[in-house]
Amino acid sequence: MYYVIDRQVNSYDCDCKNTLKLSAVLKFMQQASSEQFASLGLPVEKLLKEGLAFLFSKITVKIERMPVCNETLHVGTALTMPKGARFMREFIIEAPDGQRLISALSEWLLVNADDHKLLRPSSFLYPLTFQPEQLNALSDIAYQKNVTDKTLVYTQPICYSHIDVNHHVNNAVYADFICDALPYETLKNNAIDNLSISFKKEALPGDILQIYLSQQEKNNFYIEGAHDRGICFSAFVHFA
Repeated sequence: MYYVIDRQVNSYDCDCKNTLKLSAVLKFMQQASSEQFASLGLPVEKLLKEGLAFLFSKITVKIERMPVCNETLHVGTALTMPKGARFMREFIIEAPDGQRLISALSEWLLVNADDHKLLRPSSFLYPLTFQPEQLNALSDIAYQKNVTDKTLVYTQPICYSHIDVNHHVNNAVYADFICDALPYETLKNNAIDNLSISFKKEALPGDILQIYLSQQEKNNFYIEGAHDRGICFSAFVHFA
């Protein structure tokens, strides 16, 4: 059973095609997960006071159709059983008629809110309800490993507007970094079919990310961001 919130696609959520930005998709999903925890009496503020925080580790997204401006969306989310140290969470975005537009499978890490050191799921003492996996097929989406033929396309200073309550770059902002690395004409003339983002090291205020791009095949792109402490994130994007 998914916890569902309704969201309106506003003009400021949209790109040059009048469709929902990829970063807005992640924002809607983040809001759904936050509201689900709040409904359980576990708002972000309460967890932070207790020294707990959830950090995004990875997300795989399948896009059937990108929502358009003024469209009303049902955004659903549910926890599934943890895998090792990873909390697993599914997301769906549907039109009012029930048409599935977007599905996503995400991984989260429970950390100490102060130093962001990893905690085991058993450290979370509040009861949670886990539903059976429904989107596990998303984990089968395969991408090329060990990409080496990448080119530096731009550098990105990390600024105040990128930072969230955990004092690092918010996960949705990385979607903007990714789209800014992709060829403009490719984004303008084609639809993203699926993508995967892995968050490896935090980006902090004052960091400067080196953003790299590699075109794997005609429709496949690899994007990587790195700072002086190593690789920050990596992503694969496939166009339909």
